Amino acid sequence: MTLSHEVFAPLWEGSWRRMLDHPEGIDIPLPRPKISTIGKLAVDRGLIAMLSGTSGFWVRPGDVDPWVQREVMRAVELYKENGWLDDPASFHREPPPLTRPRFRAVRRWWRYEHMMFRSGYEPREHDPGRRRWLGYERNRTAHAWVKRHKDGARPWVVAIHGYRMGDPTMDLTAIHADYLHDKLGLNVLSYVMPLHGPRRCGQASGETLFTGGIANLIHGEEQAMWDLRRILSWVRAQSDEPVAVMGMSLGGYTTALLSCLEQNLAVAVAGIPACDFIDLFRRHMDPDVEVPAQMHRFWRDAGRILKVISPLAMQCRLPQERRFIFAGLVDALVPPLAVKRLWKHWEKPRTEWYPGSHASFLLEPSVRALVDQALVEGGLISNVGV
Repeated sequence: MTLSHEVFAPLWEGSWRRMLDHPEGIDIPLPRPKISTIGKLAVDRGLIAMLSGTSGFWVRPGDVDPWVQREVMRAVELYKENGWLDDPASFHREPPPLTRPRFRAVRRWWRYEHMMFRSGYEPREHDPGRRRWLGYERNRTAHAWVKRHKDGARPWVVAIHGYRMGDPTMDLTAIHADYLHDKLGLNVLSYVMPLHGPRRCGQASGETLFTGGIANLIHGEEQAMWDLRRILSWVRAQSDEPVAVMGMSLGGYTTALLSCLEQNLAVAVAGIPACDFIDLFRRHMDPDVEVPAQMHRFWRDAGRILKVISPLAMQCRLPQERRFIFAGLVDALVPPLAVKRLWKHWEKPRTEWYPGSHASFLLEPSVRALVDQALVEGGLISNVGV
């Protein structure tokens, strides 16, 4: 080892750690600063800039829109009165089974079936933001993209996409649907999240989820649980074959939440999961702007009511060996420190810390290997790659 290496290596490593928000002693590997890795990080930085400029977010570094504050205050009282802050899982109502969804065959770039049904979800009568949510007419119809076999019962993979997705080509590509269906012989269903894709009620897919204050986030995840549990009732009515659930980003969060309500899942794979919205909001604000005391109080109250949709506030109902996580070591949107909270809450399940970013998960071979292993552990396939 040369003297120059002894002098400059610690300085370079320290700068690299600060760039990644990756402090020492967090028992998560530090990726090597290769050109390809730095390029993946740059893509994430561009993604953050694009989302920041187009989301029309309701919170600014030093202030929150007054109507958002009022809704949070009303929700704190309502949720406390009903005991949902002490027992967040009880916030979620049991939906009716799904019996007759509609299907339309689609043959374009992909061959799949477009599944549709009336969601039936409505916020409770006194829920803040109820009237606004019911005004999203397109969101009342639930959608999913389905690739299923016609030659008998097969296991199912139910997938949940990320923020700003909801397009069939994008969603089916992100989960390698052809690989799962054609090579592994599984049935695949990709659920469209509320306010996304054909359910969008703004200029961009998913936009309204973050322009409607905390109430929209809560209603969105509550409706996702409602829809997905209805879908699972329909899937299970087809056969008693195992069902796996997997998602990425917002879908990873939703997967983790679903595993707190549904115990009859073969396996749950939470990919690049943003599991704390408040932490995510604050992380991407300008750190140089002084935050007034009333903002800290707002974050505290918002964090309290978000417990009803937080996978960190409930216990996963799957055994530890059937929980899986993948996360990017240079993820600028959901950094490893944020994912580590779910990893610890889930009792340190098998996790793939791949040397990539939020946007690069689709290209990472180790991510597909983890999903394959999860499918084996869940009993959906007998051997990896078979």
